[in-house]
Amino acid sequence: MAAQSTIISFLRHVAGSAGRETFAEVATSAVGVGALATASPAIAGCAVAIFAGYLIFDAAKSVHEDDQQKKDAAYAQTLLEQSIRERRSLELALAGFEKGELPPELPPHYPRTVIRERARELREALEAAKESNAETRASLERIESLNLYVGQCIDENIAGVRDALDRVEEKIDDIAQRLLAQNEQLSSTNAQLVGMLADKDNEIQELRDALHTYSEAKGEAALDRVLQPEGKAELIAYLEAQAEAEEAQAIDHRKQAAESESRSIETRRRAAAVAFLIGEIARAEKNLQRILTFAPNDLDAINSLGHVRRLQGELDEAQRLYECVLKLTSDDSWRAIALNNLAPIEHSRGNISIAEKYLKQSIAIDEKLGNIEGAANSLSNLGIIEQSCNNLDAARDCFERAVAINAQLANPMGVSTALANIGNINLLRGDLDAAENCVEEALVIDEKIANQHGIARHLGALGLIQLTRGDLDSAESYIKRSLALHKKLGRKEGMAINLGNLGAIEEARDEFSTAGVYGKQALAIFEELGNKASIAMAYRNLGVIEYKQGHYPKARQLLTQARDLYNQIGMLHMVEELQSRLDDLPEA
Repeated sequence: MAAQSTIISFLRHVAGSAGRETFAEVATSAVGVGALATASPAIAGCAVAIFAGYLIFDAAKSVHEDDQQKKDAAYAQTLLEQSIRERRSLELALAGFEKGELPPELPPHYPRTVIRERARELREALEAAKESNAETRASLERIESLNLYVGQCIDENIAGVRDALDRVEEKIDDIAQRLLAQNEQLSSTNAQLVGMLADKDNEIQELRDALHTYSEAKGEAALDRVLQPEGKAELIAYLEAQAEAEEAQAIDHRKQAAESESRSIETRRRAAAVAFLIGEIARAEKNLQRILTFAPNDLDAINSLGHVRRLQGELDEAQRLYECVLKLTSDDSWRAIALNNLAPIEHSRGNISIAEKYLKQSIAIDEKLGNIEGAANSLSNLGIIEQSCNNLDAARDCFERAVAINAQLANPMGVSTALANIGNINLLRGDLDAAENCVEEALVIDEKIANQHGIARHLGALGLIQLTRGDLDSAESYIKRSLALHKKLGRKEGMAINLGNLGAIEEARDEFSTAGVYGKQALAIFEELGNKASIAMAYRNLGVIEYKQGHYPKARQLLTQARDLYNQIGMLHMVEELQSRLDDLPEA
């Protein structure tokens, strides 16, 4: 039970915000189920495999040490070259002294005793130089050997993690196959038992027919069997003993099958959580679907699959899965999780009041249960809603409370998310240095835990800060890195945001044609996702591009569409900004 608690605790982090464990914590959870190793070798293998993930951090550390070793090697090479030059100079000088040749700077009458003394000193210096050369060469060789060893270790560690994950999947598939085989065997045994009982029922029925009829051919023979000692009593005893044996066997098979299925599900659950964290979305989805094959109503798997669908931009399917959790559960803690996950979808569709209602219900449930982690998740989402309504003080308060709670819980992913949100508040207020400090701190945290989703968001945020500063080249570098990572993760919303920001960079360069291409690409994705606030922002950006080119009718059309959409979803501060732009727009 302790191992199961460890697993449930690990996955609850994922349930609230799509995965929150560091590799170190993943490894700890894996080792925590080591007590089950005697019951299933697959668990022990999985624990070791998950623990191998933490080697990535050792590999990262080794990369740093590798850079230092390279610097040491370069310095040693410099010393060696310098020593060789000094040695050659000493050899030339010594040869001259031994021939009686004086350096040009010495007078001809220079004392020979002094020359001999100088030659002796040169010989000693030469010997010392030779020894130094040998030591330097030996050091250089050791450094080069160490560099080679470190490089091999890094390659082996990275390859080892992927191999370990592959072995985990193979073990899980093996468990599943054995489970299916056991189920088939059980079904076959049950079928045999049913057949045997049917035969005995027929025989008993024959005896009953014989007792109630007086057929000489059939009845007399049947009556003879009933009246024999091995007939009636032994038949009943045989049937009862056989039934008890078959029942015991069936119970044992069902128990073994249930235990194997439970272990397989928990192993798949951990594999899915790790895969989602490091950006292996397809593998995460595969493991979640396998869980649902055996346990169609597994709330954690349904909820986690909702995170995958939301990441892929399939908001209708994500909403259906979260609502399924809400319908299936009678547990208040799962109701809070489902409501917290539904709120951002409603917010993206412009249903701000519904999103706010869901979050307040979720917070109330978590506070009643004493679940401060769940409350922190809801606070972060509530802060985003406050920010969209331009209530920056209220938004910052939500984010700061979320930072404090997650720090208390030692939840690094929650801390990094809230810090990045505070950085965005600072950006909106024009405090670029404070914004950059918050986002960089969040980036360091997510790099340590290999959270690819957070890294992608933070790179985009740093690019936006540099764009605001006017450093267009630096902004472009950050945003393109963020775009590439979002594409790898399949996160459509992040792709659209970065495309829009690339359009803003080209607009600042007066490259309006290229800016318009990026802006239209962003708009197409936002329309596919149904994110009304983002659609309105895309219309606004395209309208500004048309305005700067003097295309006033087109600019008016786009800005009007943006204003009306903002008004529809209740973002009144954006309505005021766009109306001001429209009022200043020339008629032609």
